[in-house]
Formats: sequence, C-alpha cells, structure tokens
Amino acid sequence: MILDQLLVGIDYLPVKGKLDVDIRGVYYDSRRVTPGSLFVCISGFKTDGHLYIKQAINNGAIAILAEREIATEDDITYILVPDTRKALPIVAAHYYGQCSRFMRVVGITGTNGKTTTAHLIKAILDEAGKKTGIMGTLYAKIGDDRRVLGHTTPEAPEIEDFMNLSYEQQAEYIIMEVSSHALELSRVDKIYFNTAILTNLTQDHLDYHGNMDNYRRAKIRLFSMIPKAEGNFCIVNADDESAEHFILEDGPLYLTY
Repeated sequence: MILDQLLVGIDYLPVKGKLDVDIRGVYYDSRRVTPGSLFVCISGFKTDGHLYIKQAINNGAIAILAEREIATEDDITYILVPDTRKALPIVAAHYYGQCSRFMRVVGITGTNGKTTTAHLIKAILDEAGKKTGIMGTLYAKIGDDRRVLGHTTPEAPEIEDFMNLSYEQQAEYIIMEVSSHALELSRVDKIYFNTAILTNLTQDHLDYHGNMDNYRRAKIRLFSMIPKAEGNFCIVNADDESAEHFILEDGPLYLTY
C-alpha cells in the first residue's frame, strides 16, 4: 500500500524522502521488520523504539514514523507525528483494510471473567452456525488458525491482521477480550465494536492506572465506542458497584444482568 494512503487521518510532518513508496508491512518491533516495511517508533514501558531505528533499517525498513528526528540514510523516508502510539492503529487499520467494519465485533472488558465469557459467547454462536473468531488471553483463533499473541489485547497491527484473516475466512462475529491497558494505549481505537460487555470491576492494575477512577475511566472508553445504531448494544453487570458509570445517557441500548 502506498505510504501516503496509510497516513490519511494523521497529522504528520514529512522530514525527508518520498510518500509514494509502496509499503509491504507495518511493524513496531524492529526485530520483526521485513524488506519494504514501515517502522513505527513506539515509546514503551521498558524501552524506546527510536533506539532501534538503525536495526529496523538494517532489516529492510524503507520508512520511519517517529516522534523525534534521528539521523538516517538519505534514501529512507522519515515522518514525524506528535504521538506514534495514536498513529499506529490508524496506519494498521488502513494497511489491513479496516475489516472489523464488515463483521460484528463483541468487546468484553472487566477485571475477571473475560476469558470465560468470551468462550461462552463463542460456543453459543458456533452452535447457532455463525462462524466466529476469538481473541484474548489464551490465543487468537479463527477456524484452524490459532495464534498466541502474548497479551490479552495485542497491539493494533496484530489485531488488524487477525481481523483481516477472519474476514478472509468469512467470519461473521469476532469475540474480543479488551484490557484496560489496550483502551488506555489506543490499541483498539480503530476497531468497530458493535457490543460491549462489562463483567465486573475490582482493584487491579493500579500500578499502571494509579487509582480506581482512572481504571474505571479506561474501561468506560469501550462503551463510548459503541455507535448508537440498530443492532448495537451494551451489557452491564448491574451487581457491580461501578455499573451506573458504564450506562451512558447518549449511548446505545443497554441491558443488565
């Protein structure tokens, strides 16, 4: 896909190089870069992708998306954006065709019970004859294709790649565990969810979120992503102390249990 098409919707500054180059992969891990790829520099919790630009180029990257300028070879296209983490899901969605638009995507969030709930819903849909993919803590699976991705909700390129695979295999539904980290870190910003489910909310991940209010706000983001449209709805555990915070006045249909 042509680079400037991947950048649609992003506020970017071309530093050098061509924007009409053909991109054959989108990566944020320099070790996985293949020839003809775009490397997106993500500042992570343990390291900084900008430190691995040279490795990415050595592995075949022809374009770099970064937050700050670092000297590279003349033939490398270099682009600056304010926030590469927010840019990554946009680039990944363009590259893989935004396939979540063509399936019904169910997002499940909560402290406990996400994996069990996801598999129960998949079993119901399987029994109804609906081809269904599942993505979560254990694996991402559609048909006979099973991938272990290492996170409950992986980064945007892995999500979009799996959405594309599921669409190609004619899946009707995707059941997806959605972590608070993924919501906070923009990993699912370009996923078109049709249904959101809250299992429960208890004290967890406060080392990252700082307090329960921040943790709850991260989870609520999933519910704010459900468009008010026919067939879309949210399901909330009414016994949970935080339930009332998840029922948004201007949101879609809400059901409780």
